[in-house]
Amino acid sequence: MPFSGPSLESLSVPERQFATFPSGSINLGAITRRQLQDLARGVNELAKIGVAHGDINERNVLLKPCCDLAATYTAEGYLEKSRLVLVDFGEVAPDYQGDVYALGELFGWCAEGCAWGGEDHVKVREAARILKEDRDFERALAALEWEV
Repeated sequence: MPFSGPSLESLSVPERQFATFPSGSINLGAITRRQLQDLARGVNELAKIGVAHGDINERNVLLKPCCDLAATYTAEGYLEKSRLVLVDFGEVAPDYQGDVYALGELFGWCAEGCAWGGEDHVKVREAARILKEDRDFERALAALEWEV
């Protein structure tokens, strides 16, 4: 399989970090709230058609650089330099609690490891809580929205 980008797990390893901040948080390749929102939308769409990943975690999410200029703009028109891509569909991991819960765990992991400030951190933590406790994609996506 051709290299599609580093996993989030590999970006959290000290020698692969782009920057370490005094709080001990890690800049995981400048992962954005918008990228996490897009990942959640994708997992939600898969769930709607009955497709489960079975092992969503930081090893199975890649930070894939965008090469096509047309593909670097989100539906809202914001420029993104990379995307989060879910890989390794297959068998269900032991004691797996489902894709919604696992996505909440991943969001919590990102919130702990990313150097976001203020609103981004609060919104990702809230989305993680909603996914894990309520298992509600729509409310989690709404929690990640931007104020207009």
